[in-house]
Amino acid sequence: MKKTLLLLCLLILSTASYSQKYYLGIGGGLNQHNGLFGISGDFKFNDQYGLRVGAGIGTWGTKVGLGFLFKPRPKGDWRFGFGYCSASGLRDFESEFEVNGSPQTVLMDLHRQSMFNFTAIREFTFKNGDAFNLEFGYSANVSGATFYTVKDGSQLDPISVEVLKLLQPGGIVFGISYFFRLNKNSLED
Repeated sequence: MKKTLLLLCLLILSTASYSQKYYLGIGGGLNQHNGLFGISGDFKFNDQYGLRVGAGIGTWGTKVGLGFLFKPRPKGDWRFGFGYCSASGLRDFESEFEVNGSPQTVLMDLHRQSMFNFTAIREFTFKNGDAFNLEFGYSANVSGATFYTVKDGSQLDPISVEVLKLLQPGGIVFGISYFFRLNKNSLED
């Protein structure tokens, strides 16, 4: 995880020098690239293309993401994105689940999950250069079938397995973010 965050920081620093506009944002949502709540960086190379990075906290541990942004019409309000996200998982996670028909505390590991996100982003830009985004889309989990390991020998009831599947990253994306523009040019309109 430390190596991933270091690479993410280096990518941000190197990308900022090539960007016309760069933003630092906060936000969150369901299956968003920065988790339930986190920070994001948007780097716009021109009016149509950009790069997005994010890090935050989600239902499956910490989450980091990297994606590309495309705006079909340079003066339009909609952008489209695709990217990759990784949720760290949780070791020695304890929670109450149904085991043999009765509630019991279960010790387990939640495995790292990898997702590809495909999103549409409605961007509202303010006069000061900041932006408010609403994001919609789908996050495809590509990690495989085994996403947890029970460590204490318990056998989860089917309803408990379904609850874990619901919490597992992937599925419908909905997010809200506010971005602060960091390099406002006084000559821009």
